[in-house]
Amino acid sequence: MARMILLQPSASDDSAVALLRDRGYDVERVDGGEVRRVLAHDLRNPLGVILGNAELVKEGVYGELTPKQEAALATIERQAERLADMLEVLVDRLRIEGGSG
Repeated sequence: MARMILLQPSASDDSAVALLRDRGYDVERVDGGEVRRVLAHDLRNPLGVILGNAELVKEGVYGELTPKQEAALATIERQAERLADMLEVLVDRLRIEGGSG
């Protein structure tokens, strides 16, 4: 799976783009709306899957958990929720800076 980097059109340093491509990155120039779309959709969806499956595990759908597993699951949930919160702040900030909200 290629590692993707999205650059705003103002990022016009062709040598930096070439270097990133040489290092295996798929570089795409996009506008702010596209960046928001990727953040809002392509990152939120996997977080939702992580949190949803963590909830199923916590509810015992896959069997009982040991105390160590419960602690690990709590960490997973806490960090996924933290990441979701940071993503929301970032999307909101991009929306405000882009003038569409």
